[in-house]
Amino acid sequence: MSHLTNKIRAIRALKNLTQENVSETLGMSQSAYGKIERGETKVTWEKLCEIATVLQINIWDIVHFNTHEAKEKMRTGPDLGQAKYIPEATVPADMIVLQAKVDHLEKLNKVLLTQLADKEEIIALLKEGNAQ
Repeated sequence: MSHLTNKIRAIRALKNLTQENVSETLGMSQSAYGKIERGETKVTWEKLCEIATVLQINIWDIVHFNTHEAKEKMRTGPDLGQAKYIPEATVPADMIVLQAKVDHLEKLNKVLLTQLADKEEIIALLKEGNAQ
């Protein structure tokens, strides 16, 4: 398993999110997402950006995340340094998931509106062609 996928898994767990929460928000199966965390599927830059959005963490914070330091901070109790290891940890996990779902639906809505406009344009062209 790669260091990056270990970091993704650790951050997800520290934020009290399940693989199912994250995979659903990403619009993929839990099994496919699990393969990412186990390092069985290569993580693309685009997918890493999407995962970072769901986890509400900067990509570079994932890259520089230190699992051992974060676990030690969790074991010894919260302090000001903990925020460095678990960004936005005070945001409830449900809110993170819901916001990511809203963002995903907004993107999907834009795509569907574009497709609808294209369809209407094609229909108009076909009607115009039939009229001639």
